[in-house]
Amino acid sequence: MLDRAGMSATEIAAYLGHANPSLTQDVYMNTLAGDTRAGSVMAEALSGVIQSG
Repeated sequence: MLDRAGMSATEIAAYLGHANPSLTQDVYMNTLAGDTRAGSVMAEALSGVIQSG
């Protein structure tokens, strides 16, 4: 819920009492969101360059 609300790994780690935000990110945060966003960015950048179908 905190990840979806836009809180950073550092903020969530502090709330959970983790000394290292990377633990919070690796275990509790959705790592797929970045993959989806990267795909959207690339599709937008290549719009008109690559013909579909």
